[in-house]
Amino acid sequence: MHWLVGASLCWPVGVVIGRRMKSYQGGVPVVPYQRFVHDFPNLEPITQSSKTFRLWSLGVCVTLGYWIAKYTVNPQQM
Repeated sequence: MHWLVGASLCWPVGVVIGRRMKSYQGGVPVVPYQRFVHDFPNLEPITQSSKTFRLWSLGVCVTLGYWIAKYTVNPQQM
C-alpha cells in the first residue's frame, strides 16, 4: 500500500522526467538505433515518443514509490 501511495505521489515528478526524456538537448526526438532490418516498421511519429514517455514516467514512479515505502514502513514488523 505504501508503495502505491508513494508512486502516485511521485507521478508529477515522473511526468516531468518522462517529458524531458522524449527529446535530446537540441530538441531532436529520441529514436531507437535499429541494428537489424525490421520488415514492418511502425512509421507513426508519436509511437516512439509515447513509449519513451511511458517507460521513464512509470519507471520513475515505481522506483521512487519503492524508496518511499522502504523509508516509511517499519522493517521490524516483518
